[in-house]
Amino acid sequence: MWYTTGKINVTKNSNMVIGIGTKWANPLSGVSAGRMLILQSSNQVEIYEIASVQSDTRLTLAESYNGVTAKDKAYKIPTSPSVSIEQFALEIASSLAYHQKQLDGWQKILTGSGDVELIAPDGQKVIIKSQKKLSNLIDGAVKKSGDEMGGQLRMSAESAGIKFKYVDSNNEFVLRTLSNSLSFIFYDEKIKKWFTKLAYITDKKQWCFQDVDDVTINNKSVLKKGDYGLGSNTGIPVSNLDDKLETAFYFTTTDKINGLPFNGGRSTASLLPLPTSTATWGVEMLSVINSKIPKIFYRCSTSRGKESWYEAITTANSTTDSNGFLKKASPILRLFATENIDDVDDFKKSGCSLVNDLAAGVTAKRIDIGHYEISGSLGFAKEGWYITLPEDANGNKKFFAEYSTDENNIITVKTYTRKFDFESCQIVAGEPIDITAGRWIDIRLEMPVVEVIENEEPIPSTLNPVIINNDEN
Repeated sequence: MWYTTGKINVTKNSNMVIGIGTKWANPLSGVSAGRMLILQSSNQVEIYEIASVQSDTRLTLAESYNGVTAKDKAYKIPTSPSVSIEQFALEIASSLAYHQKQLDGWQKILTGSGDVELIAPDGQKVIIKSQKKLSNLIDGAVKKSGDEMGGQLRMSAESAGIKFKYVDSNNEFVLRTLSNSLSFIFYDEKIKKWFTKLAYITDKKQWCFQDVDDVTINNKSVLKKGDYGLGSNTGIPVSNLDDKLETAFYFTTTDKINGLPFNGGRSTASLLPLPTSTATWGVEMLSVINSKIPKIFYRCSTSRGKESWYEAITTANSTTDSNGFLKKASPILRLFATENIDDVDDFKKSGCSLVNDLAAGVTAKRIDIGHYEISGSLGFAKEGWYITLPEDANGNKKFFAEYSTDENNIITVKTYTRKFDFESCQIVAGEPIDITAGRWIDIRLEMPVVEVIENEEPIPSTLNPVIINNDEN
């Protein structure tokens, strides 16, 4: 019979044994002084003599325990008188034979060349490949320098990827999958930081360069949105427009431009140098936002420097008079004989007149036959032309007109038939007559100054093609 109830705690170099769930002091247990305490480990059997039993959970060995300190350890105590020395010796021999066979098996695993069969404690047979066979298999699977790898190399989602070490530094380069992207990650040993240099974003079907200052194809930099002002809502800031500028979209303000024939105060402008066949000669185009009206200017860039600015003629700064001639715009009013008129082009109806945007707020009314009054302006334009009468095919005026401005800036226009005065040999006013049907009088006005709201300074772009930056660990 064997007593194996519970577990024990043993301490190296101590003869005291502590029981857990044991009943050693019970006379029926058969545990007493002189009995053997048998401990079995993976590679040996230890036998100690019991010197005395103090309680159900405490006994003393005849000599100190010299094994490894352990807790919750299994044990055996032979208690039955029927257990002969021969039977006990057989059990010990059987146990030792089992452990010796295990040791022999592991010897073959470490030094042999094939498969080794071991018997598990539960009796199952286990086949383990020897160290040499495993090494041969690994040598056949993992390629050496210069070898070629066939088939696919598969990596789990949890893997760290493929890492490449730099030859002359501790920098590293890793190719791995992150979430929904394939990433090329660089480790800078000097600053101890990881950077994602290139990533393929699967759901966007997009290659993304990050933390890269320049990307070149055939030694030419690849542009990104915003470089040279392309694809951006703002241009590139420029401090001196008289410098030789590369082709790009620049932003500036009119107060920084020398010699510009523009009196609209400080307005936002965009400059575009246009390239030619030589690096010395070129043309620059300047677009100015004058309140809500655009203005366009041109100048040449030559070997002598920058030449004078010239304003381009557009529908914003010119108009066609009643005779079909192109004239400088500004605030324009077209005076008719009736209010039965419709909007046309950029001219809106205002009383018996049509006005352009610059003359908004000005209106005209017919007082009597050939008598009209215009209000809402500061009178006739102080510079350049200010009134044009309609003509016939021979260049003769359709009627005679008199006009004036009173102290309230009310413009009065009166039209008459044309009469020849023999005494003065001149055309003079005849009878009052309305403006010819279908024709009009062009009047250029002086308008009150409108405060120009300065545009917000746009966010600068950069001339350098810098790729998107994102830190990635």
